Amino acid sequence: MKKKIAIGILALSFCFVALGAVQVQGAESDIRKEMAAIQEMLEGIQKKVAEQTGTTGTTGTITGVPSGFTFTRTLGVGARGMDVKYLQIVLNSDPNTRLAQTGAGSPGNETEYFGPITQAAVRKFQSKYAGEILTPIGLVSPTGFVGTQTIAKLNSVLRTGTPGTTPISIDKAILDSLKEIAESIKKLQARIDLSERPTGDEGSLSVELRADIRNAEVGAGQKMDVAVFRLKAEESDITVQRVDLYFDHTGTYSSTATEFRRYVESMAVYSDGKKLQEVKLSTSNPARGDKYIRFSNLNLKVKKGGYVDLTVEVTGTSRDEKKTLEIGPTDNMAIRGVDGAGVSQYAGGSAIRRTFTFTGEETGALEVRRHADSPKEGVAMISRSVRTQVDLLKFNVTAKDTDVELDNLTVLIEKADTTLTLGQILQDVILYEGNTRVGVATVNTGTGKATFDKLEMKIKKGETKNLTLKADAFKVEVADQGASLKATVLKDDNKEVGYDIFDKEIDIDRTVTGDKQHLYVVAPEITLVSAEIERIEITKDVNDRAVGGIEFKIKAVGGTVYFDKTEDVKNDDTGMVDFAGFELNFASLSSKASSATNPLNLTGSYYYVLEDATRDFEIDFGTQNVAGRERVEVKELRWIAEDKNGNAVEFEWDGEFVEMLRTNRVSLYWN
Repeated sequence: MKKKIAIGILALSFCFVALGAVQVQGAESDIRKEMAAIQEMLEGIQKKVAEQTGTTGTTGTITGVPSGFTFTRTLGVGARGMDVKYLQIVLNSDPNTRLAQTGAGSPGNETEYFGPITQAAVRKFQSKYAGEILTPIGLVSPTGFVGTQTIAKLNSVLRTGTPGTTPISIDKAILDSLKEIAESIKKLQARIDLSERPTGDEGSLSVELRADIRNAEVGAGQKMDVAVFRLKAEESDITVQRVDLYFDHTGTYSSTATEFRRYVESMAVYSDGKKLQEVKLSTSNPARGDKYIRFSNLNLKVKKGGYVDLTVEVTGTSRDEKKTLEIGPTDNMAIRGVDGAGVSQYAGGSAIRRTFTFTGEETGALEVRRHADSPKEGVAMISRSVRTQVDLLKFNVTAKDTDVELDNLTVLIEKADTTLTLGQILQDVILYEGNTRVGVATVNTGTGKATFDKLEMKIKKGETKNLTLKADAFKVEVADQGASLKATVLKDDNKEVGYDIFDKEIDIDRTVTGDKQHLYVVAPEITLVSAEIERIEITKDVNDRAVGGIEFKIKAVGGTVYFDKTEDVKNDDTGMVDFAGFELNFASLSSKASSATNPLNLTGSYYYVLEDATRDFEIDFGTQNVAGRERVEVKELRWIAEDKNGNAVEFEWDGEFVEMLRTNRVSLYWN
C-alpha cells in the first residue's frame, strides 16, 4: 500500500506537467514557473509519505493478531474460537482473500465462527499460494480446509507480513499541501486559453425512465441495480458530464440525506456494463441538508439521434431494518451535458424516478414440505438376491428471504410389522436431488437416525430443491417379508443445518413424514380393471337389491402366489358384502387346482399365478334386500407364498393394499 501511494503521487505530477503544454493566456514562462512550483510541492509530499510510512511495503505483523500468535490446529466449517477470528483477520488483510466488503466477516467485523464465507476466503488464499500449499501434496483445486500446508503458509504470513495491508496516516502538513495543489490547479484552469471555441451544432438532451428494473430489493451488504435511465441526444452529439440523483423530493418515498445514507453504503452509475463512477456514502456525504448524490466529470458520449442507458447500482448497508427509497434525476437541471456548440444542455423531470426497497439483514429460512408425489403407504418389492433402493419420502426444500446453503440433514428411519432388527433390513439411506445422488448416510441401528453432512447444497432465494430419500434395503427371506419402513425429517433434529448469505445458521421450519413402505420379495401386484354396482328394484313393498362385479388383474412378482378357492361369501351385520380372501366364486379365472406335483403340497383347491404371469379375476355379487347407501368392497386379501424350505406361508393384506377393490356407493331404499 505504501509504494502504491508514492507511485500515485508521481502519476499526479506527470499529469500536472502535461498541463504545461496547454496554450494559456499570459506569459508562458509564468505558467512554467507555476507548474515547477506544483512539482516541488509534490516532491515534498513524496518525501513526507516516505518518512511516515517507510518504503519496504511489508508489515512484519498484522494488526489485530497478537504478537507471537501462531496457528496450530486444523480448521474447517463449523469450527469456533479466537484462532478462527485471527484467521479471518489475516485473510482480510489481503484484498485478494478478503471475506466480505461489509457486514459479518468484513474487516473490523471478524467473527469466531468458521462458515461458508470463511471457507470461500480460505480457498482464495490456497489458490494464491497454490505452489506452497496445494502442489506439494498433489492437489489441483483448493479445499477450503485449513490443514498442515495452509497452517504453515498462514504462520509464514504472520512472521513476514503481507504486501499492501498496513493502513497509513497522513499528517496535517501533507493535507495542507494537497489543498494548495488543488487551489493552484483551480487558478491555472481559469487561465486556459479559450481562443479555439467549438464550432459544432447546438443540440438538446432528454431523459426517460426505463422499465428494465422495477421494485428492486437490496439486502444488507448486497449490490443491486435499482434503476435504468435513458439519455437521448438530438441535433448534436452531447457529452454528459454531470448527473444528480435526487432522494429528497415530494412523494411517499422521499427521504432525508441522513435516512438515505443509513440504508445505502455506496452508489455507482454504469453504461454498457462499464462503471463510470462510484460514490461512497458516509456520515458527511451526502451532507445533512443535501438532496441528491452527484456524479461529476463522467465524460459520457451520446451520439446525435442516439441514446445511452445509464444504470444505477446501490450497495446496502449492514443495518437490520426495512425501508423503501426512491431515486432519480427529478430536477429539470439534474443532468448536464455539453453539445457540439459548447452550449450546456440540461435534462430531468419530477416523474423520472424509481423506487427500491432496502430489505435489511434478514435471516434466511429453509421451508420444507412433503412432495405431492411422495409414495403413499403400500408395497415395495425388493430382491431376494441383491440390495434394493426403496423410495421412502419425497420432499421440497425452499430458500426463503436470502440465498441458503444446506450443509447437513438428519433423517429418522423407523421399522414395524416385523421381528427383524433395523440392522437386518438396511444399512444406508440415500438422498437424491432429482435423479442425482447428493449424499449417502449410514443408519444408526440403535436410534434409527442418519445424518447427511457436507452437502454444500446452494439454494437461491425463492428456489426449490426436489429431494428423494431412499432406503438401501437388504435382501430378506419370504418368511420375514412384510417389514415396513417409514422415514421422517424431524424439525428438532435439524437445527443449524445451513447458512444464509450473512453466515447465520438456520433451521428447517417443520417436520415432514413419509408413509409406511412394506417390503415384500414375493407378492401379488393388483391392478383394478372395473368395479360396478347397480340398484335393482324388486317391488314397492320391499327394499331394493344391488348387483354388480369387481374385475382386477393380479401379477405374481418374485415367485408364485396362491389363493384359496373354497372360501365362501360373507355378509357383515350391515348387509355389506365382505370378500375376505376372495370369499366368492371367481369367473373367467385362468387357474389350476393343486395337484400331486404342486410344490407346496397344499390340500384343497387353489388358484395360483406363476411368477411374472398375469391373470384376470372377476367377482360377481348380489346383495340381500337392504336400504341405505351401500357399496361392495374387498376388505381383506389372503394369499400364500413358498419360503426357502418349500413351506407354505400365508399373508394377509387389508387397508391401503386392497383399497382400490371397491365399487361406488349406491342408494337402496323403499319405493
